[in-house]
Amino acid sequence: MRTSFNSTRGLQLSSVEWLLDHHQAKETERRQMVDDLRLRPGDRVLDSASGPGLWSGMFAEKVHPGGRVVALDFSPDLIEYARATLRDDPAGDVVDLVLGEFNLLPFDRGAFDAVFLGNCFCYVADIPAVLQRHKQVTRTGGRVISKE
Repeated sequence: MRTSFNSTRGLQLSSVEWLLDHHQAKETERRQMVDDLRLRPGDRVLDSASGPGLWSGMFAEKVHPGGRVVALDFSPDLIEYARATLRDDPAGDVVDLVLGEFNLLPFDRGAFDAVFLGNCFCYVADIPAVLQRHKQVTRTGGRVISKE
């Protein structure tokens, strides 16, 4: 099934198939990147603009037992894709899928140990403002991580 996603903002987003191919081609490097984050069981991670949840599953492997990953995306179709994919993932039960905007974070201050933004800033006009919002939901001593 080949599917393209259009946002209500008129942005043409990559197809899930392209994202899966790209993710798989770089899986070794991505796993190393996740290892380098030194996430621990019990950590709370926000995967902001999570798309189909490809990073979320890798974060979940690191934070369980006792941790949570919140995957936030504005696309109902991508959230549903992540839900279906993570249903079969043993670590998927620690992932909460949230439909929402990464410009309007619906989370309390200091709610996360780590916040991850993957390939988001090409869609953002005011990067410092987005980073500030994500910093607010990160606990003191936590980390905001961007992979572009």
